[in-house]
Amino acid sequence: MVLPIKNKSMPWSYKEKYNNDPEFRKKERARNKIYANSERGKAVKLKGAMEYQNSEHGFVTNAIASIFKPSSCKKRGLWPAITRPGIWEELKKHRLNMKKKFPESDGNLCIYCENPWTYKRTVGTGKRVKHTTNFSIDRIDNNKTYQVGNLGFCCSGCNDKKHHATLELIQNVIRVAKEKELI
Repeated sequence: MVLPIKNKSMPWSYKEKYNNDPEFRKKERARNKIYANSERGKAVKLKGAMEYQNSEHGFVTNAIASIFKPSSCKKRGLWPAITRPGIWEELKKHRLNMKKKFPESDGNLCIYCENPWTYKRTVGTGKRVKHTTNFSIDRIDNNKTYQVGNLGFCCSGCNDKKHHATLELIQNVIRVAKEKELI
């Protein structure tokens, strides 16, 4: 383990002074607050947030978090029967299955259309832009909650198309299409 070399012209370290000198800490907090509220500080913070939001990990983390939002759960009338780590584990399984099916891919493929998904956020345009290729988490059977065996990792376009369809409705549509000799 290599210890950092202290600057010989500075007899104290910033961390030590910050932790041990209450007056210095108070001044630094005030200085940081001013910077954070400045245009430059806000721009730097937004840039960092956007880089994370557009990263795979940031985007998936937010998608998982949205499942657990109390307002979303009340709207669905269903509370998740799986934990956040459980969803990550199911996503890992999905990726492995898709890699087996499509060895040339990274496994980040929609379960329905089998196209790759993306992680794009648009901020600052005045309105939210929906990217239909973005990662989404679907409940395969909309009558059931988010749980093991009922998760579909897909693109938001496919999720939007399926939106309120139940498995019973889909089965009935297929039955009618067969009766009409459409498929």
